[in-house]
Amino acid sequence: MQKLIWAILLLMVIAMGWTNYDTRQMLQESRQQLALASELNTQQQQQLELLHAEVVRLNQRVSTLDKNSVEGIVREANQAILQGWESLVSTVEEELKKAREKAAGGSSNQSPAPPQQQPSIPPGQFESPDGTDRT
Repeated sequence: MQKLIWAILLLMVIAMGWTNYDTRQMLQESRQQLALASELNTQQQQQLELLHAEVVRLNQRVSTLDKNSVEGIVREANQAILQGWESLVSTVEEELKKAREKAAGGSSNQSPAPPQQQPSIPPGQFESPDGTDRT
């Protein structure tokens, strides 16, 4: 009976030793996989940063091309023309106002003609000299 207990005890020690060895092997493999995953993560992070820099560079290039394209040039020219037109209209309005005030101040016997109402133009639209609406 004592031999049986010793045999069972020996088998348990061997089983525990094998389990310990197997656990250490799995732990070592897990550490290697973790190191490999960490290295791969670092490489992908660097690649992502390079791609981000490339996207920024390409966006700047697209912006430059847009400004230099015919459509971009026409858009900028239209803006300049509209700003010039608005400036001209406001200057003419100011001069008309000054002339009316001068005429009203110089002849107190005559009543000044009532100012003509300008047609209401929706915001974002401008009236051109030929009378057509422009946006």
